[in-house]
Amino acid sequence: MTTTFQTTIAALDRPAPAPDGPYGQLRFGAQLCSNGVSVYRKRYDSARRLHITSACSGSGYLLGVSMTGAHQRRIIQGELAGSHRFSRGDIYLRDLQDPYAAEVATPFDFTLFEFPRSYFEGLVHQHVTPAGVALAPIAARSDPVLQHLTHALLPSLACPSQASALFVDQLLGTMATYLLRACGGTGPERDRPGVLSRVHAERAKALLLARNRSAASIADIARQCNMSVSYFMKAFKKTTGQTPHQWVLSQRLAQAREYLSNSALSLAEVAANCDFHDQSHFHRMFVRGMGVSPGAWRRQAA
Repeated sequence: MTTTFQTTIAALDRPAPAPDGPYGQLRFGAQLCSNGVSVYRKRYDSARRLHITSACSGSGYLLGVSMTGAHQRRIIQGELAGSHRFSRGDIYLRDLQDPYAAEVATPFDFTLFEFPRSYFEGLVHQHVTPAGVALAPIAARSDPVLQHLTHALLPSLACPSQASALFVDQLLGTMATYLLRACGGTGPERDRPGVLSRVHAERAKALLLARNRSAASIADIARQCNMSVSYFMKAFKKTTGQTPHQWVLSQRLAQAREYLSNSALSLAEVAANCDFHDQSHFHRMFVRGMGVSPGAWRRQAA
């Protein structure tokens, strides 16, 4: 079974609660959606006791990563029933097909990820059925890996319009693959990936470079190579020494250096020709990769 994902990053339209209602202190912060995965911040700033209920809301999983400490809640319904105290970086994971109810006794701040079940199916072997993807529920468990990955995503979450779709796509795939392995689900292929064949490597590179002008996602590219997303990403890195995001950035920087050395294009024109969001984004990525600004590089090359 294969799954085709959208390759857009967009802000979610999630209305805030009415200020005079029972959830008036419950706030939704930065939000985005990428390849069917919804990511958003959810905060509660009041010390008043809050009762939260959620009916079955779809086929998938909700991952929460606590951005602050000293939060306590009593889960009333489901396998996680009981009192739980969250420290900074603690996670919870629950199946969205199960009803949920909890009493919140303290303020909280979570970054939440809604993963459709179909997203996990796209990571594992093509013939895994929906019933084959099952993750164990978690509450208030420390997980430095997911905490680190969440913090890496925060700049993209804060400004979706400036985010690299490839970076977000890759990071969410890494998180989902980690969840499959860490939470008792069906893992990706157990065969150790080798390097990509020359044909697959050339096809993948061409699709990655054309990605800004097409609807291809990493899942689409992996499918064209007859691989799962997890296997493809590992084989690509083993072949090139870089993740897809790193490789694309290195190619853009190489093209930019060529323009800077051998053309009279303005920095804004170089940024546009090399598929950077704008001149500011180009400047940041160039300094990060080369250690000097584009203007300084051009003067040195003259």
